[in-house]
Parts: sequence; structure tokens; C-alpha cells
Amino acid sequence: MSLVAQAVCVIAQALIAGKTWAGDDVLLQPVDPIGEIMQDGREAAPVVAVYAESTNFKVDGRATQGICTKVELKIFAYCAPGVLTKTLDDGSSIVEVSLDTEKAGLTLNVMARQIDAAFHAENGAWSAAWRKFVTKIEQREVRYVLIEIENGVKIPTAEIGFTVEAIPDPDFGGPVTVAWNLLFDALGATAEGEKLAGLFRALILTPSGIPDWKMFRDNFALTDAGMAATGLGPYAGVTMPDGSIPPLTSGTVSGQSGPIGNGP
Repeated sequence: MSLVAQAVCVIAQALIAGKTWAGDDVLLQPVDPIGEIMQDGREAAPVVAVYAESTNFKVDGRATQGICTKVELKIFAYCAPGVLTKTLDDGSSIVEVSLDTEKAGLTLNVMARQIDAAFHAENGAWSAAWRKFVTKIEQREVRYVLIEIENGVKIPTAEIGFTVEAIPDPDFGGPVTVAWNLLFDALGATAEGEKLAGLFRALILTPSGIPDWKMFRDNFALTDAGMAATGLGPYAGVTMPDGSIPPLTSGTVSGQSGPIGNGP
């Protein structure tokens, strides 16, 4: 998993919530989605769960973070057992549909369409965050499966996969970019969201106290010679008693001396 993949899942959950026949029953990476919804005698209803199946990083000389991230976003729509009535507004009239497992195909196809539409609808701060994090949707695939739960009950399910190209994971030690600030703004609407935003922010800014030149070297996977060639690191001609190399803070260029601004 990666921070970007987790963020994409969080944003997808927020965009889908309330936009399908599942209502607000859009779960984030649950272990047992059907069990969570059917507990305590709740009325049976369609359920949606959001996961990131895998992430792939395209790199260009950088250590781990890459220049972009490919995320396999998986969204499962479950047609839970039971009978209920749902409606659709076609703009001129309300279409009422009675759902049960006998009409699972209709239910799942409608929900797949609703999920796809949720990514195109305007949804304030969440839409802004989605557009900043996801630069391209490369592929969309829908598969239909039967999931067996206890007592042999089978749950018709649509697996909707989006292959998306997203921004790279943030560098270690920051900075916090525009994309992440947009996500933090969207999360700030609730106390739980504020906690998650704080967790993301801490993971981006950690480890702290590392000199800028070391973060630059490590984030771009530079060798010692490569770092020296940039002119941004410390002067390697002197070694301190503790074995460290002092930062180069001044020098002479074209006959003029003064600070060069490449210290830690």
C-alpha cells in the first residue's frame, strides 16, 4: 500500500457515498462488508466497499517515490439478500424498482453505472481532491461474481475495477503539496476526518530534522559523487572530529565571495 493509494480510496468512498442505491453504506476497506451491514438486524440493502488492490510506481532515478503511481482501485457492489424498493429520477419522473436477489443483474448494473457517475459528478472539495490526485483513468472493468457467506447464502456481486494514474507518494520529510492540502480541507469537515488528516500530515513530514540536502539526495537516489556534482551538499574537503562533514555556507565564485545558501 502507499499513502496515495490510501488517499485515493478515502476520496472514492466520499464521492460514492449517497450517490448509489447503497446510500451511505459505502465502506472503506472492510474485512467483512456483508457482515457489517447485516448485523443487529438491519434492513437488507445493497452495500459498496472500496479497496486498493495494488499500486505500481514509475520511477526515474528516484529511490522509492517515483514520478507517478498506478493504482488498481477496486469497488465492490454487493446485492445483499432481502427485498426493498428503490427509485430513480430520470429528470421527468420517478422510476420505482423492487429489488431482490432474483433481479441481482439489474441491481448490480444500475449500481455500477451510479458508481461510475459519482466520479463525474461535482462534489465540492472531494471532487477537487480527486482531480488533483488522479491524473488519468486508464481502464474500467466490471466483473460479476457470487460470494458465499455462512449457511451457503450466495451474494451476487459486481467488482468494478478502475486502473488510475495518480500523483507520486510524497517525499519523506515533506513538503505538503497542493493535492494533500485539498484532501485535508475535505477531511476537515468532520472530527474523524481531522484525525485522518493529522495522520497523513505526520507521515508526510516524518522523519523531521533531516538537513535539506540529505532529503534531496535520498529522495532522488543520488550517490555521494552525484550529490557533490549538484553543488548543493556540504563541502567534502574537511572532516569534523566526530566524522561529519561541515556544510558549505560561503565561497568564491568569479572573484566574488559571500554566502551561497546551500547549507542545511
